Amino acid sequence: MMKRILCLVLCLLLAVPAALAETADTLPKRFVRQLSGGNGARGYISISASGVADWLNMLLPFTASDIQVRAIGEKQGEMSQSIADDDDWQVKFYVKDAMGKEAGTTWLYGNPDGVYFQSDLLPDTLLTFPVKQVNLLYQLFHGEFSELLFAFDPMDMKAPGKNGNASAYKAIAEMLEIPEEDWTAEWLPVLDKYFTHLDLWLAGYGESSIISAEDAGSLKMSASYTIPVDELKTEAKYIIGQMMYDNDLQNLLIPLVTLEQRITYLNPQMVYFYEACIDALELNGDVILSREMSAMGEVVSTTVELPLPKLPEKVSGAVGSAVKNLLQLPYDNLLQGMERLVMTQSGKDRTIKLCGSTRTVTVTSAPADENAVTGKISIIPSDGAAESKIAAEYSMSYAHRIWQDEKYLDHDTIEFAFSVKPDSESTGEGTLEFQPVDVAWTLDYRNNPHQQDSPVQVNLDIDAKLPDAEMTVEAVLRITTQMTMEYLSTAGAEDLTELSEEQKEALLSTFVLHAVDVMASLDGNETMNAETGAIVQSAAEPTAVPPMNE
Repeated sequence: MMKRILCLVLCLLLAVPAALAETADTLPKRFVRQLSGGNGARGYISISASGVADWLNMLLPFTASDIQVRAIGEKQGEMSQSIADDDDWQVKFYVKDAMGKEAGTTWLYGNPDGVYFQSDLLPDTLLTFPVKQVNLLYQLFHGEFSELLFAFDPMDMKAPGKNGNASAYKAIAEMLEIPEEDWTAEWLPVLDKYFTHLDLWLAGYGESSIISAEDAGSLKMSASYTIPVDELKTEAKYIIGQMMYDNDLQNLLIPLVTLEQRITYLNPQMVYFYEACIDALELNGDVILSREMSAMGEVVSTTVELPLPKLPEKVSGAVGSAVKNLLQLPYDNLLQGMERLVMTQSGKDRTIKLCGSTRTVTVTSAPADENAVTGKISIIPSDGAAESKIAAEYSMSYAHRIWQDEKYLDHDTIEFAFSVKPDSESTGEGTLEFQPVDVAWTLDYRNNPHQQDSPVQVNLDIDAKLPDAEMTVEAVLRITTQMTMEYLSTAGAEDLTELSEEQKEALLSTFVLHAVDVMASLDGNETMNAETGAIVQSAAEPTAVPPMNE
């Protein structure tokens, strides 16, 4: 298994995600194709929330009525200073008053240059989040190497013909599930030379092995290797160069790829790109590989320690703010100063550790069943730091089902659940107490298979229990008839990234106050809950989503 994982890492560098592409027309792909073909989608979002958390102040006004949604996909054409190009999209949100009239209309729309926001709840305001100023996002969606980067798509939702490559996650699963007889007969003879080369190369960085006895009848040998990052980069580039010109390896992959994928991913002329990506990794220091083996030579555990690049403040600060606001934990910058990443695997148990100057974050995991893992999370501050230790236990489950219900409708369903609570085995002075968190969501694509290219419907259900707040969300979006994109100006937009915190707070406050006014006047009754601020009167019925079997 260790060699298979090593093979996987090497082959992923050659974009095996494309080689293992699945051409099936899944419901998520069909939904994107229908939407991007000029069709529109209609639906609604229903939110209910309660509690005393500060962030609920923004959400509570929208619990008064279902929010109507209208989405329009890509549409050919061009109109100066507007959104009507082949890479453009528009999503419209609004509510209906007692007479069925739209109110509180809010637009979110975009093109390759940015994302734009305008709303009746923020009069005379047009905001933009310029994609080109965020280099990673721009490269991901519209940059020179978007074809390669789009291989990593966990939902595998790319529309055919536009960045329609396979998911890396699916490729990993298929790679690990190659039948043992095929692996032994076909893959190992081709890859054995790479394994031999790596073993010989690695031996040059080995330190003295240590033999110890856990008990009277058990011996254990420990070996470690310290590799400078620059030398590891050089070795990686060498192996990639060899694999690109390996006809035997190419012959294993070619039957599984389209001509376009072969040209994009398996073309030796792309070696320069892989080398540029490796050189661009901002890493310094050493990589440390440690192994523990039994007296029979079986690997008991493997540990890899890597240096970490310095995370931008916008990234590390955002993570800390999310943890602080949602979980009410005292971190303004959780990942600040992280220097090393340590990963250990022992059997089916895994440990990931982030080590830094201010704290150490450790996450352990072990399989609970086929679709679930359990583990523990600890955050230990450095000596002298004015922080409390955090110890938690968590569980996480994920399931993907393709099935048919009693009405013969096809479903493609993803279910995810996560919970975290204080670790019952780690309490005492210096350990911070916190409230449990329990989140579950279901994403379900469905359609009628008995009608040719019938419209796909998406249902999303979220149930979250957070500190000082509970929230449920139900959303339905279904492909309908073709829609015409409305004229939405992009001229004169204010750059959201250049606004001060005071300006952002003022805009948010204005947005919420206008939302309260709109929601309170939906049926002329302005009754509100004095304690929570939630609107309690009913409004007009939302636009019904037709049954799937019609």
